[in-house]
Amino acid sequence: MTKQQIINYFSEKYGTDIFSRLKKLREEMNELTEAEIDYADIMSASSIECLKDELSDVLAVAIHTAHLLGETSETMLNRAYEKAKIRENNPEYKHSELKAENEALRQSGTTDGTDGVSFVSNLDRAIMRLEADQSLNESVDLKRDKLIEAKNIVADILAHSR
Repeated sequence: MTKQQIINYFSEKYGTDIFSRLKKLREEMNELTEAEIDYADIMSASSIECLKDELSDVLAVAIHTAHLLGETSETMLNRAYEKAKIRENNPEYKHSELKAENEALRQSGTTDGTDGVSFVSNLDRAIMRLEADQSLNESVDLKRDKLIEAKNIVADILAHSR
């Protein structure tokens, strides 16, 4: 089978909802952790095979999820490589940016890093992305409805605070 056929199979069998695929990725990571513990305890040929099986599950879900995000496994591997290379020269890569952002938030007294207006704007963009998805299912409809409700609540709060 080609990689695309396998991705199509996973999409048909497991769906294309990013959140459910990320949940599945967490489940598979937990199973990989259990296999790692078994391997550390036993170190047998069967525990090595179990470790390989769980790792292949993690990779399959990760590759499928990357595809749903519009990326290939090769692109994601290169992305990870580039970050690793940058960290050779700058071990604080990403961490220093987060520290600076958190410090700025602390000083400004803002907890979410945005004002209410940009928060509503971000919710609008998320709603539009969900509405643009041609494969809307009940789960996506529910998420969209919750985002619309959250946006309306924040907009009401902003309107009454001015």
